[in-house]
Amino acid sequence: YTFAMDKETAVAAAFAEYTMFYFDVNIEGPGTLSMLENGKWEGVASMEDSIEVTKDSTLTLKAFPAEGAAFDSAVVDGQPADVTETEDGGYLFEVPSVQADGSIEVVFTEKMADISVDIEGPGGLFMLENGKWFGVAEGEGSISVAVGSTVTLRAYPEEGASFLLAVVNGQPVNVTETGDGGYEFKIEDIQVDSTVEAAFLGAID
Repeated sequence: YTFAMDKETAVAAAFAEYTMFYFDVNIEGPGTLSMLENGKWEGVASMEDSIEVTKDSTLTLKAFPAEGAAFDSAVVDGQPADVTETEDGGYLFEVPSVQADGSIEVVFTEKMADISVDIEGPGGLFMLENGKWFGVAEGEGSISVAVGSTVTLRAYPEEGASFLLAVVNGQPVNVTETGDGGYEFKIEDIQVDSTVEAAFLGAID
């Protein structure tokens, strides 16, 4: 440190020794972590030695889930943190009186919606997932998808039967006949638990 004086002055410099500690940060899922520093919230990166802090300091942190995601947990040195939800949609927690190196893990999950499926008559229902068609079983909550997703479904009648209709949340939906004997429809921008019903008509003797 260099400084200039206008006149002859006695100067004494005192230096204090600070013990520094480091925190590894791991952020899992869609969300971010911020730390309060000098009155401002600063973003924290997910990496080793992400946070540098002096001994006896208290860390104040806030986790923010991304849109369509949910906060799951915050863990400090392997122990669940005491978290408080804030009005701005964040989740606040502290690391008091730091005495050693440590670790912080924050986990976010996607919000999920369940789709209950009912298949009436001789036929089956299939869902497009990662470019492949998979059979869908009947039952309550048999399909689970992230909130905001669009689901593509196809109904296939058995040999000799015919497709009757598809109903989503109590309302009949338009279907597109496919070249392989299926009937395709979509449920777009799913925000809440939903129901799907596919009905088939058996062969008439």
